[in-house]
Amino acid sequence: MKRFFKPACLLLYLLTIIVFFFIGASFVGITGLAKNQGLAGGAIVFFYAINFSFFALIASILVVSRFPPSVIVKVNKILSISLIILIVIFTYLFLQRKKAKAETKVSANSLFVQQDNDAGENESMGMGLFYPDLSEKNVMYFYGNPNTSKAVIEHPPIDSIVFYKTEHGNMDISYAPPWLVPEHLKLDYGIIYFKVLSISRDFAEVIVNSTNSKVAYVSRFSGTVTLWPEFLLGVYSVEFISETEQSVFIKPLAHASEVNIKYEIMQPKVIKGDWMQVELFLDGFVSVGFGWIKWKAGDRHLLRYSLLC
Repeated sequence: MKRFFKPACLLLYLLTIIVFFFIGASFVGITGLAKNQGLAGGAIVFFYAINFSFFALIASILVVSRFPPSVIVKVNKILSISLIILIVIFTYLFLQRKKAKAETKVSANSLFVQQDNDAGENESMGMGLFYPDLSEKNVMYFYGNPNTSKAVIEHPPIDSIVFYKTEHGNMDISYAPPWLVPEHLKLDYGIIYFKVLSISRDFAEVIVNSTNSKVAYVSRFSGTVTLWPEFLLGVYSVEFISETEQSVFIKPLAHASEVNIKYEIMQPKVIKGDWMQVELFLDGFVSVGFGWIKWKAGDRHLLRYSLLC
């Protein structure tokens, strides 16, 4: 019985547990068992690592019971070399992942910042915009084409955005997919919007890259869907995409008289169908009257808008 507690045997147990813990974790990474499993991924890695360590420990006890001390010493040398190699590999992978995250953060912070919407005449306007909940959640997950009869939790995410709060209290991005280009992004003002194409009970279909119209799905519980009329009533100002084709009218009718007032700024006040009532301002924010304009035609915008003054 004493042979099981000799220093060389105790060292064998310790080395076996550590080495096979690393091997178990590596097995999960190689086989991809934890891929796209969200928060469950860490638990899967830990489960396999512990099981590898446990069965390897049993094997090491059998080795002690059947082989002489000289064999145990040789096994300890092999395990020690293996542990050094594993530490070097894991350290390298950790540094590479840290470097990749830093590069992604730079990429995320340099994403296309669009303060003024300038929709092309042939571009679909969608239903509205999606705003992630930055106050309660620091991660927003993206999903592939979902089964709308299943809950969000039953779908593995394909990627995510990770937010964090800076020392000044503003939100910033620590991780984002390289393809991410929101419709609007200016986090120092708390602005990050995605165009919404469709909504279901649990999901919103959004454009995650406004340059190539790449689409993904987000949980509706991870933010707020704002339809265009409500959103436009909250912007700073609007202006015509094509000045030559549009006018300001005294009533929401195409045959109504035009408003003949000089103005510099149009600010939305009321939306009624395809029409929008705007207050007209000169520079210096001096109000000079009201008028009605067409803000959409079918599935396309007739206006560009500014979120900030």
